[in-house]
Amino acid sequence: GITYLKSTGYEVVFKREQETSGLYPYVAADGNKYVLEDLVFAPNSGESFVSAGKVTVNGEVKSCTVTGRRKGGQLYLTVSVEAFNYEISVTYKGEDSMQESLSTYNITGMSGHAQLHSQPYLDYLSMIAAYYGTAFARSYSVNIEDEFGIVDIVTEYDAEGNKTSESVSGEFTKDSGMIDSEGNVISFNGAEYETDDKDWTVSFIGDDGYEYKMYFTYVDEYYRNTGYLGFDLTALVRLQTIESNAGGYTLKVERAIATMLAYGLEPGNIFAAELSKEKETYKLWTLMEDDGTLYYVTRTEGEGGKFQSTRYFALSNIEDAPSGAMSDVETVPLYQDKFDAEELTVRTKYSEDGRSFVDILTTADGDEVVFMDFDGSRTPVTTSEYNETEEQFYISVDLERYTVKENGEYIVITEIA
Repeated sequence: GITYLKSTGYEVVFKREQETSGLYPYVAADGNKYVLEDLVFAPNSGESFVSAGKVTVNGEVKSCTVTGRRKGGQLYLTVSVEAFNYEISVTYKGEDSMQESLSTYNITGMSGHAQLHSQPYLDYLSMIAAYYGTAFARSYSVNIEDEFGIVDIVTEYDAEGNKTSESVSGEFTKDSGMIDSEGNVISFNGAEYETDDKDWTVSFIGDDGYEYKMYFTYVDEYYRNTGYLGFDLTALVRLQTIESNAGGYTLKVERAIATMLAYGLEPGNIFAAELSKEKETYKLWTLMEDDGTLYYVTRTEGEGGKFQSTRYFALSNIEDAPSGAMSDVETVPLYQDKFDAEELTVRTKYSEDGRSFVDILTTADGDEVVFMDFDGSRTPVTTSEYNETEEQFYISVDLERYTVKENGEYIVITEIA
């Protein structure tokens, strides 16, 4: 016949099996290890389910998420506590005469599995949680797909809670814009990474054979009301090295493929660059663009924080190669292998108090101010015109106008009201 086990209430309390309770501990931020004790959640008879639960660790009740899936008649359960995943098995034993639970659980495996959802997805879940509560938001998340993609940071542990390995993986969607030069949706597994725990840089080779880097920020402020961790994508970039037609220059570029930034960076923009010639590398200070020409600026700082030297390089004819994509998705194409490079003549002059400076380029059409730092506000100059009669420049920065007058070794900047 069928045996029914009594359980009072909606949730079931599972006690830790004492024989193995010392295995697979919770590892605190300070490195201390604690036993997982009572686990409380509501099991479900479906093929898969997600249940909000609670687990006691060192006397503190922590929120957790219990994920269940059935395969071949076997129930597989995972308990997620903060960034840790514990594989468990449960034994239902009902209750005693005092309605105390007799059911138990055993931990059979452990990993530090930080599954990071995209910021837009967490924004949506957080809104649901604000109206309907955390438990509903966690359960509802099974029915909605993260339309951008997921990053997994996986740390494997042994039974004593010691790290044995760590890796980063990522799976994205076509709608995310994470597309390589041939139209393949980006994915990576076991990729190399650098991190300070908050900012991450993941490096990998795409299906098109080029190196990519994913810069993202670890997002944890949604965990309390959604149960999920997240990532905010600064940029996915493709690395490419191109050579100048003459002069022996080499340009290494990181070109943006996708981003979540609201402004300041778009797919196709240069995210980072490094110009070199033979064994000399010119450290990038800023990169400016004007009418299709990139101005690569490098500076050397001297005493008192002033720049003792400034060099400008005009990089032109950096053009897209024909797209190799064979699909209908939009791609950021590769650069062609060659470009033109020329070093320009520039002088940097400071105000007498040292608080402001300008860069003045010497061109075939005369001198022009191209960059200004006015009392700490640094910006490229929009327009520059030299008035020979007054012996001063009239410049504009967006809607603001200034005069710049050279006075010996110094300059005087005056804002025009």
